[in-house]
Amino acid sequence: MEYLLIAFKFYYNFTGDTGYDDGIVEPKGEIHSFRLTILPIGNYEKRWYMEKQHMNPEDAVKVHKLLASKLSLGMHYATFKEHPEQNIDDHEKDLEGAILKYLLSRN
Repeated sequence: MEYLLIAFKFYYNFTGDTGYDDGIVEPKGEIHSFRLTILPIGNYEKRWYMEKQHMNPEDAVKVHKLLASKLSLGMHYATFKEHPEQNIDDHEKDLEGAILKYLLSRN
């Protein structure tokens, strides 16, 4: 489920708990950019099982770019020690790699 919020002439996008999907940009329509997008990064390994519920960092970076978001925040991001397959600091390493791959600034 995805939510689009409009306040003070700014657009905000809350994707809810969802995986990456090309359809996630459909609500963009006439909106040229979002002031804030909240993305479900976290608990993304085992990918075959979690890909429909949560984005991995690379998916989140792709959505950030597709929505032309000014700022994106990850919910669930390194909140809990999750699975034996995923160390809690993997989030940061994986996100840093995705930021570099897609040539984004951390600011």
